[in-house]
Amino acid sequence: MEPKVSKAVILAAGAGSRVQPFTSYMPKTMLPYGSYPILYHQVDIAYNAGIRDVVIVSREDDEKTVLGYKNDPKIKGIFQVQNDYINGHLKGEFAKKGVKVEIVYQSNNAETGKPRGPGDAVISAERYIGKDNYAVILGDLILEPKEKGEKSLLENILSRFDGENDIVSSSVLDMDSAREGGMIRGEYCGNGLIKIMEIRQKPRKEEDKEFIDGCRTPDGKYRATWSGIYILNKYSIGYLKTATPRKDRNEIDIEDGLMMQCLDENRKTEAYAFDYKGADGTRYIERNFGSVGEWLSHNVEEKTIVRFVESLKRQPEGFQKEVAEELAKRYPDRDWSILGKNG
Repeated sequence: MEPKVSKAVILAAGAGSRVQPFTSYMPKTMLPYGSYPILYHQVDIAYNAGIRDVVIVSREDDEKTVLGYKNDPKIKGIFQVQNDYINGHLKGEFAKKGVKVEIVYQSNNAETGKPRGPGDAVISAERYIGKDNYAVILGDLILEPKEKGEKSLLENILSRFDGENDIVSSSVLDMDSAREGGMIRGEYCGNGLIKIMEIRQKPRKEEDKEFIDGCRTPDGKYRATWSGIYILNKYSIGYLKTATPRKDRNEIDIEDGLMMQCLDENRKTEAYAFDYKGADGTRYIERNFGSVGEWLSHNVEEKTIVRFVESLKRQPEGFQKEVAEELAKRYPDRDWSILGKNG
C-alpha cells in the first residue's frame, strides 16, 4: 500500500543571527549536533519515518552572508557551505538508503533583503511537492523521544494523518501562561489529537483576551503551538500562495495558509494538532537550536559531548577557537583546550 505521506520539505534557509558568531562560518542548520550537522539529523528523521523523497529549502548567498563569512576564501559565503554539503554529501549518503534528496533555493524579498518566512519557503518547493501530501520540518528544532524505542514525533503525527481532507498541523504544548508565539483554540478528540478551531500568532493580552481564555485546557493551562512539524495535504500550497504577508515582518506563516484552507467551505478541511506531551504516554525532549545557549547545551550532555568534540575537530580552526572560548565561559569546570589546534 502506498504511504499517505512520502515527501518531506525541510526548511533550512535561515542564517541564524541569534547563533552568532558561529553562523559566520555556516548557517545554523549546519552547526554540529553530536557527530553530524543538525540538517543531517532532520533528513535521517524523515528517512526513519518512511519518507523517501526529501527537498531541502536553502538559499543562495547574498551580500550580507558573503561579507559576514569568516572562513575559506574559495567559498563565497555561509550558504555555499550548506549547499555544497547537500549536493556533495547528503545526496550520496542517503541515496544509499533509497532516499532522493533535492535542493531548492528560497529567494530574498526585494524590500527587506530577507526570505519571506516559512510559508514562502514551502512555496519554493512547489514543483517537487506536486500533487502529493507532504511533511514540513523546521530545520532548527528536533523533538526526540525520551524513551528508547519510542516512535519519533514525525512517525507519531504521520500515523494520525487522514491522507485526504485532514491536516495534522504541528504539535502543541501546554504552558502555564499565555506565550508570545502561536496559540491554539481547539477541542480534544482522543488519540492525542486536538481539533483546531483557531490559531493566532502572537496574540495580544488585552485585544485578544477572549481568544486567549479560549485556549485554556481543563486544568487551566494554555495550548501553544510548537511548530516543529506540519503534515499538509495536496491543497495546502495553493492557500499559502494566496496568503497575505504579515505587516510587521513581511513574511508568510504556514498557519496563515492553514487557517484559510480550514475556513474554505468548498474544501471542508479539518485541521488537528498532536499533543506531543503525550496523551498516549509518549514524551519528547525538545532540541531547539535557535540560540547559542540552546545549541551548546544540547551538545554538552553526557550522550553527545564526546561526539560533539570529535565533530568540532573537523571544523575550521577559527570556529573551534570561538566555540572553545564560549564553552569555557559557560562551562568553566571543563577543559576545552583540545579545541582550536588544527584538529
